[in-house]
Amino acid sequence: MVLALPGTHPLTKLKTVQLRRLAGEPFLLGPRRIGPHLYDQIMLSCEKAGFNPNVVQEVASMTTLIGLVAAGAGCGLVPSSLQVIRRPGVAFRRLANSSHTPRLLTALAWRDGSLSTAARQVLEIATKRYSSRARGRTLGSN
Repeated sequence: MVLALPGTHPLTKLKTVQLRRLAGEPFLLGPRRIGPHLYDQIMLSCEKAGFNPNVVQEVASMTTLIGLVAAGAGCGLVPSSLQVIRRPGVAFRRLANSSHTPRLLTALAWRDGSLSTAARQVLEIATKRYSSRARGRTLGSN
């Protein structure tokens, strides 16, 4: 997860941001009913950092969240993969590494013997990139 901030926010001057620095900031967050695991992870992380986020708006999609950040409505945590959205007025910052930084895990699942060439390539890339953190079955194992 990374922090999406309005481009003019003072925290954009930092390379990484400690989660506790978001106490009191207007916060954008997806509703729990849409993503209960992510919602709970973010709320628990904030609680461990010593604050309850000041949620000013719940948003149904992460791209909408980024649009609201660009408009100056607040800040929010998004999957790091969304940094490819180069929206003017939005700055992304990594969270300082701590025990209460929210983590979003991704898993891949497939049926034996039914992989297309493209799916096999995705698995090979994922295995190479994340093999040091991977648990469970890896590509090619039974």
